[in-house]
Amino acid sequence: SVHIVRVYILLETDIEKQIMLKDTYARNAPGTDGEIAKTIASGTQIRRIAKGSDGWDKVDINGELYYMSSDSLSTTAP
Repeated sequence: SVHIVRVYILLETDIEKQIMLKDTYARNAPGTDGEIAKTIASGTQIRRIAKGSDGWDKVDINGELYYMSSDSLSTTAP
């Protein structure tokens, strides 16, 4: 049998503020198989709660938790 393990690193500092680099999806589960919950526009500020070892970070958007690709997040504006 195959077991998929995802490791999330809790951030030691306060929740990181992130800015979307491009329009992208927020998903209910990590990975492209996760259901798309909403589309987030470029320049939108969100909070990253945990950084995933698999390239998918856990984020807080208006009090709701989602997963987003690490490649679409930055601390500087696009």
